[in-house]
Amino acid sequence: MPYQEEVAIERQCLASFVPCLQGTIRSLMLPFETAPLLHMAELPRPRLRELSFQGCCHDVATLNPLRTLLHSTGPELSTLSLLLCPPVRGRRLRFFSPNTTKPHPFLELKSLTLAYPDVSDAIFDVVGSQLTHLSLCDFSRLYHHRSSELVGLTWAAPVLSSSEVFSILKRLSLSRLTGLELVYVWDDAEEELLSYVMRACAPASFPVGTPSIPKDV
Repeated sequence: MPYQEEVAIERQCLASFVPCLQGTIRSLMLPFETAPLLHMAELPRPRLRELSFQGCCHDVATLNPLRTLLHSTGPELSTLSLLLCPPVRGRRLRFFSPNTTKPHPFLELKSLTLAYPDVSDAIFDVVGSQLTHLSLCDFSRLYHHRSSELVGLTWAAPVLSSSEVFSILKRLSLSRLTGLELVYVWDDAEEELLSYVMRACAPASFPVGTPSIPKDV
C-alpha cells in the first residue's frame, strides 16, 4: 500500500477515535502527520495534562490547526512536547508569531520540549515559572541527517547556535529546572551561555559542575 494511503487510513481512524476521549483524557501522544488536529481543536479537553506530537511537518500550513489546538488547551497543561522535523526547503517552525495574538499563558507548564525552535516564537514569552524540564533539541538527531543522504535531501536540520539558545533562555524562568537539554552549534556566545545557565538555575536542584553540553553537534 502506498505511504500516502496508509497515512490517510490512520488519520481517518484517529479522527473517529481521539475525539471520544476529549472529556476524560489526561495524556495524549500522537504522530503529527496523522493527528486529527482540526477535530481536537473543536472540543474541550479539561483534564489534559500532557500533550505530545512527533513526526515530520510536510507543510507549514499544517501548523495552523496545531496553533488553534494549543490556544484551546486547558490552563493546567503541564507537559508539552513538539518534536517536529521541518521540510528541507522550509525554515524553523514557529508556533506563535510575536506580531499576532499570543497564546494563553502556560502558567502550569513543567516540561517543554521543542525541536528546532524559532528564536522569535512567542511561546517563550508565556511560559510560567513552574518549568522543571526544558529541551531545545534536534529531531531526528543531527547525526542521522549527516549519515543519510536521503534524510538530508528531504528534511532540514536547522540546529540553533549558542547565541540563539542564549536568546531563548533569557526569556524563560530557569530557577526550578532539574533537567536541561540543549542542542546547539558553537559560536562566540557559548561561554556566556554556559555561565548564564549556571547562574540562572537553582544550585540545589541543578548542581554546578563541568558543563556536559557539547560545543558542536
